[in-house]
Amino acid sequence: MYDAKPKQAHKELSPVAAEHIAALAENVSGTLGEKLKRLASLASRNK
Repeated sequence: MYDAKPKQAHKELSPVAAEHIAALAENVSGTLGEKLKRLASLASRNK
């Protein structure tokens, strides 16, 4: 049949995804912007 388990999310972001998040963070204000900036900095650390 099929596997009923949900797929696990990747624990690491690709460098391209990290760049896109950083670019988005520059254009978003407020708490969402701050969270995106933190996520982008964490993602760029793992390059």
